[in-house]
Amino acid sequence: MSKAESSISKADSATSVKDIIPPSHLAYRGDIDGLRAIAVLGVVLYHAFPTLIVGGFTGVDVFFVISGYLISANIYKTVASGSFSIIDFYHRRIRRIFPSLVLVMVVCLFFGWFALFPNEYAQLGKQAALGAGFVSNIGFFRESGYFDVSSITKPLLHLWSLGVEEQFYIVWPIAVVLLWRTGRFFGGFLILSIVVSLVASIMVIKTNQVAAFYLPFFRFWELAMGALLAYMSRNGWKAHSFCSWLGLALIVASYAFAKEGATFPGYWAVLPVFGAWLIIASTQQGWLNQKILACPAAKFFGLVSFPFYLWHWPVLSFANIALGEEPSLLVRIAAVVFCLLLASATYFFVEKPLRFSKKAYISVGLVLSMIGVGVFGWYAARTNGVPWRAAAIDQEALSKLMVGPTWKYTKNELCVSLYAPTFRYFCSQEEVGPPTVILIGNSYANHLYGGLVEDANLSRQNILSYGSCQPGGYQIDCDMQEQIVTENPSIKFAIINELWPRLGADGREQDMISGDSLKGGGDLAARYEEFLNAKIDFMNKHGVTTIIFKPKPEVMYEPRTCFPRPFAPAANNCVLSLEQVRNQQAGIVAVIDRVAAKHPEVFVFDQNPLFCDENSCSLIKNGLPLLRDFRHYNEYGSRLIINRFVEWSKQNNIGIVD
Repeated sequence: MSKAESSISKADSATSVKDIIPPSHLAYRGDIDGLRAIAVLGVVLYHAFPTLIVGGFTGVDVFFVISGYLISANIYKTVASGSFSIIDFYHRRIRRIFPSLVLVMVVCLFFGWFALFPNEYAQLGKQAALGAGFVSNIGFFRESGYFDVSSITKPLLHLWSLGVEEQFYIVWPIAVVLLWRTGRFFGGFLILSIVVSLVASIMVIKTNQVAAFYLPFFRFWELAMGALLAYMSRNGWKAHSFCSWLGLALIVASYAFAKEGATFPGYWAVLPVFGAWLIIASTQQGWLNQKILACPAAKFFGLVSFPFYLWHWPVLSFANIALGEEPSLLVRIAAVVFCLLLASATYFFVEKPLRFSKKAYISVGLVLSMIGVGVFGWYAARTNGVPWRAAAIDQEALSKLMVGPTWKYTKNELCVSLYAPTFRYFCSQEEVGPPTVILIGNSYANHLYGGLVEDANLSRQNILSYGSCQPGGYQIDCDMQEQIVTENPSIKFAIINELWPRLGADGREQDMISGDSLKGGGDLAARYEEFLNAKIDFMNKHGVTTIIFKPKPEVMYEPRTCFPRPFAPAANNCVLSLEQVRNQQAGIVAVIDRVAAKHPEVFVFDQNPLFCDENSCSLIKNGLPLLRDFRHYNEYGSRLIINRFVEWSKQNNIGIVD
């Protein structure tokens, strides 16, 4: 999971304003506002300064506990008195959540209208539609994977947690109403639910971390912990004030040591959850609760924490999109201050007036506004980013090439129908009948496919792009590729292309740009050499001619950042020195050269002439980018490199274009 995939939702129903607490609500606790402040500051500072608080993202877990406690306590109170109304419950939820949320989404869509390319705006529209329906977590779970874009380029990614929370509150009030009068069984049901959800989360994280992170069942235990505490407190239980210190220590430990990625949430989520649980459980008369958590500064951050969270991620995301890279420290500091100002204004001039207004039509207006946001977001997604916007028309040629992961040649129905469904990502074949050319590698093989099928000189060939097979990749795809070659003697050519790594003199992988050695991986040069030799031997055995594409120049930024856009000049120039490129490629080129020397029947194609002259290499040709993202050819680039490949093939009498 990527960094910003951590987020918070604090859509709880408690107010921090003493004189406007509804009769059905609990008495105001200033220390809980202080706990909110700890949570929101942890998350915001983590997103803005990730090396400062490496586990600050666990603030989301703190908020789940707060929300579960406060909302459940109010549900228990009304159910016990016989005054609970599901309509009134959701009426309060709408007043609590919608004012700030609608404002933030509308501003994001408005800003994106002028600033984003069509594919970017389409993604933003999809995020807005998911957010308006409170199913962002489901949407982000379904789109995660190989083709997923960086989390920092998703301005509304943080709405996933609102989805988890609202999905909990669809079932929880009904469960309380049905089980409340069962007495002790209710508490047992709560404990059982917590145990089952937590154990399931710990188990599923071993095989599907993304599911454990996004899907509601694996997060429900965190909200249910708050609900259990509310039930225990209602029955007179109260922790010693010392527990708040222990709780704070657990939260600090999670901020200091928790790491995003394969092991979170799992066991790590226990630290912030139990930390928040202990702080809320301890008496608010304790020194920590009364003097620190309930101090004016902490309460202020708690008051504005919901809009503060809602604003901070879109602002950081848009800054990153506009600049094409992580903003400077000064820009990030300014962004956090700006978000705090926005949050304060949103709370005092939007959230508070609308939330506590006595006018009945406010709720109807908020619902209609949310529906409008969702419908417009859906429209933006369905129209591929409203390409007739002025900002899109001005850069139409550029926008058509900047398709990111929406590369249309990833797979097609014909290929899927012809071959066993074991492929991971790629399966494209344009013509019915036995294939004559197979692409071997990963997405770097697949990004040649567009140019290959569009070139008239290759019209006799039936080209198959199948699977994802590279050293250390998916063996099932490699096995299936070899099975296809074995079963189809029509295949006469195999093209191998990879995201070739940068290798040091010791054979280990290095950072593509800096040249710094990367941890782990062992002797990668030996693995690649072994893989290539074995693959060529197999192809020779089946009468297949092998063609290896040498590496191309690499950058670690999106090529769109080499072009100006509204509100931002070009951040990069998409140019590397010839020396940089040679340093990137020297290690893997040496491997390919050794393989070619062992197999003189193999053909090796150099891609660099498309990019490089005597001094430098450019990823832009005739004013247009050659790549659709920072790695892969777009259709224009694929077409140009295959044009060169065709001419090279003719000169070397390979036979693929005869």
